[in-house]
Amino acid sequence: MAHGAAIQHLTEEFSLQVGACITRWADIEEELFEICVACLGCGPERAAIVYYRTPTIDARLKLVDELVEVVLPKRQRPSGSHDHPHLKRWRGVQGDFVDALRVRNRIAHQPMGRRRQVSTLGVVTSIPYHETWFEISSAANEQYRKKSAKSLPPLRLMDLQAHHREVMSLRQALHSFRTEVLPSHV
Repeated sequence: MAHGAAIQHLTEEFSLQVGACITRWADIEEELFEICVACLGCGPERAAIVYYRTPTIDARLKLVDELVEVVLPKRQRPSGSHDHPHLKRWRGVQGDFVDALRVRNRIAHQPMGRRRQVSTLGVVTSIPYHETWFEISSAANEQYRKKSAKSLPPLRLMDLQAHHREVMSLRQALHSFRTEVLPSHV
């Protein structure tokens, strides 16, 4: 494969994976909305007013989290100190959501760029070759901040593929929570 064609292939592969990750987040939004509808106990038209007036996915998660916490029982036993198993389950899903959201925000807001490194093929021959890849990393201006994203490793193709799997798993966990747990509480 010629160098230009190889770069084009890398660009397309990376861009497709970015698109796949962002697209899967639309599925997450749908599940959050359906949980919101169930917790509010109203139709989708009224729930849409509340849900979509909330501007960001992070704020929407916080809204839905509050609604779920109100709907689910707080304690397994009145005098016990353990949370209800359904509340524990929700908190696990919510924690996974927060972790995945950090990566999603990096994909959506940090710059993507091509990186290139010149290496050699062995000590004896020392034939140089160029290694090229794409990554998402913090912007140069972002690194001026004291608590910058400098310490965050760049996101490469394998990271995006792993994130895609995590988001699909998160969607399934939200769906399962909505269809198996919530109906007995709303």
